[in-house]
Amino acid sequence: MLRQNKMDLPKKGGSVSLIIAGMPTKKRSTPSPAGGSGGDEYEEQIIRWRARKQEDLIKENGWLALVGLSWLKQGRNLIGSNPMCEIILPERGPTFLGIIEMNGKTARLQVAEGVPVQVNGKPVKKTLLKSNREAKPSYITWNEICLVVHEHAGKYAVRIWDNQRRYRLTLPLRRWFPVSKRFRFNARYTRYPEPKITEQPDTFGETVEDRMDGYVSFQFEGKTYRLDATEVENNKLFIKFRD
Repeated sequence: MLRQNKMDLPKKGGSVSLIIAGMPTKKRSTPSPAGGSGGDEYEEQIIRWRARKQEDLIKENGWLALVGLSWLKQGRNLIGSNPMCEIILPERGPTFLGIIEMNGKTARLQVAEGVPVQVNGKPVKKTLLKSNREAKPSYITWNEICLVVHEHAGKYAVRIWDNQRRYRLTLPLRRWFPVSKRFRFNARYTRYPEPKITEQPDTFGETVEDRMDGYVSFQFEGKTYRLDATEVENNKLFIKFRD
């Protein structure tokens, strides 16, 4: 069952990623997530999914708090609201917060004198930084401004959130199309004999390698459609497509 391929999208188009739940381990039709118990449970499932998407937008360090991404160069990278810095903070931030020094793949933070900075909730003056790819990333915080080293395709950047950003707290509820069982499909998942490696555009405008483990097929209005899928944790599939 394509749990999030119900076309219950906001009325503004764009790139969409979705999870297909209930992935079978062998080629067979996937059972309905509602167990055939009727439309009410199905509609409630979609409404709960929409509520989670709203929460993901407005939560702390969520998408609406995101204010910047600065690529790191080898050597010293100044952090502050001064536009001469390599890592530019929101205007309310300190003029100079400190320095991130890159040496190969190693990042070190040196905090400016008198600036109260914490890393993972503890006050620091200098420390090694762990990236978002590591088990416990180093989250740098100052007055609800948060930074983390972001590793992507072998490159390093700093992602910046401002949890006092006004838009995060004033976002109106999104308008959705009505839930329609017409867009609820029984699907079949088929593994490829060997995973396929393809090149896909990412959100940074670059091309990265992506693994496709199989495909999901379903019928709609007499036509058969196929979507490539990647197997992920919790016995689910991850599908990417563009509208």
